[in-house]
Amino acid sequence: MKFIKILLISILVIIVSFLLFFWYSGFFSTIKIEEKQTGPFHILYRELIIDYPQADSELEIIMAELSSKGYDVRLGAVMFYGNEGRDSGGSRKCMIGVVVEPQDIIRIGRAGKQFRHKLIGRQYSIVASFPYTNHFSIFAGHYKAYPAIRNYCYENNYPPEPILELHDQPGRTINYIMKITGN
Repeated sequence: MKFIKILLISILVIIVSFLLFFWYSGFFSTIKIEEKQTGPFHILYRELIIDYPQADSELEIIMAELSSKGYDVRLGAVMFYGNEGRDSGGSRKCMIGVVVEPQDIIRIGRAGKQFRHKLIGRQYSIVASFPYTNHFSIFAGHYKAYPAIRNYCYENNYPPEPILELHDQPGRTINYIMKITGN
């Protein structure tokens, strides 16, 4: 009888621990979607072909490398191309880098030839925000934000476009930004 009581308490503690972890990671957070002006964003990036789960580790490598070259790397950027509005499985072409300040653009040569520069101008966009508390938040946000944006596009007759993920570590937020191209 004592063994069963200890076993049940242990199982309950494990379940509660998992629920608290998922709650802390934002898994139970709601996605708030709004339309607003975004940008401009100057992004130093590398183009890669990877699976989505690899993006976070690649982003950390790129952020560390650019930080060592003197760039302010508080805002990471990830954008996958192709297959917009559909399943995100499998390797896909992506852009992974950091958003840099306009005054840092003159120092782009310091980043090295392995980095490219992309300017995403001021644009009207769909923006979904999700809390960023740990690495699991990135996956939870991806699996909650992408379908929410896809449904929003369907309801409002917007064609799917690539989604720019901005990982704001100091602000503890991931913003998913999709340019609105028509109606």
